Amino acid sequence: MPIRIEYNFPPPYKSGERPTIILINNKRYDWIYEYFQLYSNVIHIQEDTFSSKIGYIKRQILYRVTGKVPKFIEKIIYKYIVSENLPLEWWQKRLLEEGYIDAIIVIHPAVLPRKLKKYNIKKIFWAYDDDVPLFFRVGLALTLHGFVDTVYVTHEKVIDMYKKANSPAKLRYIPYGIPTSIYYPDAERTGLEPAIFFIGTVTGTRKIFFNYLKNEMKKRGLPEIKLYTSIQHDYADAVRRFVLAIDVPRRREVNWRVFEVIGAGGLLVTGSKEEISKLIPVNGLFAYQGPILSHNLRVSSEEEIRESARQAAGEIERALDDPEEAGKVASEVCKYSWRHHTLHDRICVILDDLGYNCNKMWQKKVFEEVRNKAIKECEKLKERIAYALSVIASKRS
Repeated sequence: MPIRIEYNFPPPYKSGERPTIILINNKRYDWIYEYFQLYSNVIHIQEDTFSSKIGYIKRQILYRVTGKVPKFIEKIIYKYIVSENLPLEWWQKRLLEEGYIDAIIVIHPAVLPRKLKKYNIKKIFWAYDDDVPLFFRVGLALTLHGFVDTVYVTHEKVIDMYKKANSPAKLRYIPYGIPTSIYYPDAERTGLEPAIFFIGTVTGTRKIFFNYLKNEMKKRGLPEIKLYTSIQHDYADAVRRFVLAIDVPRRREVNWRVFEVIGAGGLLVTGSKEEISKLIPVNGLFAYQGPILSHNLRVSSEEEIRESARQAAGEIERALDDPEEAGKVASEVCKYSWRHHTLHDRICVILDDLGYNCNKMWQKKVFEEVRNKAIKECEKLKERIAYALSVIASKRS
């Protein structure tokens, strides 16, 4: 399989000062590598585009057979059809065999490795994706057949799914976080556009939701939502440019959009009311009960979708009715998230589980300076967001 392999063993580090890991991911999450690279020595295995497509087919096979055929058949399918040997060079294999590797971490997943049982190291599956049913079944197969011993999930409810399926793996909830190398709450940023926006695809059931939301907002005299897709526009630039974002998750989960918008200093109205309230306990949070839209779960009825649209319009109206209060809420949400919910914090949880204290590393100390500056910028957001919302409110009919 065509795969790119890189390694990062910086010379200033003594043996045992930070972990050595094999990180396996596909191109979609390639940028996560840079966070692991900061805090660990990394052998990086990444799929190319062709391999990623083949990997998708393999994951679909595993998804469709797990729990539906006898266990021994599942194991044969995994061992001889879906999984593959790690494409390591001789010296990398020797590091693994002689115990110098602390963990193998599979993200998304990309390459599904085999022959890991004989190695006395942590074998971690980080289900870093929104497609819960697919990656739950993939992760479940990996744990039931002993190929991984630890699973990190990005959605809290998935832990219950593993427990009900009698998974023997150690389970831990590690939600998404702010990608700090991409987003920053710069209060002096120019070129802001006072508008309500949504970034993502508007197809299928989500299109029905937006039709109801459009009608509901028209009834209330609210301005129209601008729809942007990552294909049509520069995704990160759009997140930074607009002020008020509506998030429409597919399964009421806290997704990437939440921490991207918050990390960039925007005001977020999200459909993950239950989960976001636990992660960010800030009074006045702008959240509604989103509909369940797709991905093999029970899709919400049309009445439920209509009710979600009403709630979403109500939250947008609440923000425009009191721009100053909305600015304060956005500022508090931004500060709390930068204190507790960055990707640095997520990576450090994993490394702490491996027995390495992230807080003692100089990289974390350098990041703390960035974090403190970002929190000060969050404080300045009150006036900027309040002004932008008042401009949007002036366009009400």
